[in-house]
Amino acid sequence: LIGTSYEGLYAESRIKQYSLLEKDFLGEDFQKEYSIAYNVTGNVKFLQNAAFYECFNGNYDEAFNYHPEKMTNYSNPEFWAYVAYDSGNYLQAINDANYISKKNLVISYMITADSYLKMRETKLAKQMWDKIILLDKKANPNVLMNCAFSSIQNGNINEAFEYLKSLVEFFPDYVDGLVLYGKFLLHYQSEKDESLLTQALRRKGLKSIDMELADSKPRIPVSDCLYRMEESLKRRTTLDEEKAILQIEYLKLKWLSEKNTSSEQMIIDIWEMIEKNSIMAGTNNSIITDFIVSFFIKQNQFEQAHEILTSVLNEKYGESDYLVNSSSLKEQMSFAELQNVASLCFEKGLYYSAQDFLEMALKQENLVTTDVFLNLGNFEESKGNENKALDYYSRAINTTNDNYLKSEIYYRIANISTSKNDLKKAKLYLDYSLTLNPSHVKANLLKKQIHN
Repeated sequence: LIGTSYEGLYAESRIKQYSLLEKDFLGEDFQKEYSIAYNVTGNVKFLQNAAFYECFNGNYDEAFNYHPEKMTNYSNPEFWAYVAYDSGNYLQAINDANYISKKNLVISYMITADSYLKMRETKLAKQMWDKIILLDKKANPNVLMNCAFSSIQNGNINEAFEYLKSLVEFFPDYVDGLVLYGKFLLHYQSEKDESLLTQALRRKGLKSIDMELADSKPRIPVSDCLYRMEESLKRRTTLDEEKAILQIEYLKLKWLSEKNTSSEQMIIDIWEMIEKNSIMAGTNNSIITDFIVSFFIKQNQFEQAHEILTSVLNEKYGESDYLVNSSSLKEQMSFAELQNVASLCFEKGLYYSAQDFLEMALKQENLVTTDVFLNLGNFEESKGNENKALDYYSRAINTTNDNYLKSEIYYRIANISTSKNDLKKAKLYLDYSLTLNPSHVKANLLKKQIHN
């Protein structure tokens, strides 16, 4: 019957037969039957079934091939808008979203905003987010957070604060929102420290334009965010991923907001965290333990870091000696564990082992940080493999927006260029370094040496 004017009978028989057997339609490919059924009946639901099968298997481009030629209010536009979005057809997603029922305007605006964002049309995306907020401020925390980000980037600080205030009030347990609110308050609290000239002007009752702008900014203390974080932690009864992240972010914000927090106080706070979460009793949350081990390494408390790390490895993998069992352990370790083990190996002088663990971390490309590339570059440079070192340093530059860190990387590249007697390149990279950080002592010294 296939290929004849009666092929609809084949499709109907096949689908009905499968239905009688009560089998899962997602377990077998019915694309041909669905296409025939659509051609015969004109019922868009058959195309939807075909597309759903492809979506279920992660084939979004294939799913989009079944997109109806004409969209109507009755063609399930919300489904097709998601298919278009997931397959990267953002203009089509926006068009489909326009057909979504007015009862679901928030969903329509969300899809449209996300599509604009993918197309880098941030202003248009912001307009859609504002429409959502006008309809319902409590619709989605990400909308308020995106608006806050957009306002910060455009220098609309008061507007950003209003979005963030709504975010933490309507979504008091939304971790990302609390973290952003804390960073925002911390940044503008640090601007309170005024110069002697500004203080003198204030005493005389005078104000510059900059002072007027500064005074117009919100002045909410960081303690407001810390309190909100504390209350959110109290409401959480289980140590899940969000609670772990919130505990860590709370500590980091607390340390940064309290000027001159001593190392001793930080260590006390960390031990309280260990006790609170029963870390030493075998109740290990990987997010918290990774943070604690990394903290102790940065504080040169290597024995404590080693003790906790070996306890974690033993509990998770049944092996604790990361040197003896490195070949089996490194295949199982998380990115953070590989970094921490590499740091401990480096401290023990086991440079090749450290490099081995870092190279394993490189395989988890989506998580690779600047530190990994810097450390590997450092290892290769110390072994005289300058070309390999340059490769790692070049990759490190592309993973950070921190100008001080970029300055250090350019200095290291300049150092290698100097050792190769390529002084023209060395001067160029030193200029890059000093443009980003004019007070880089080693870069200034090297530039003088080359000049002399």
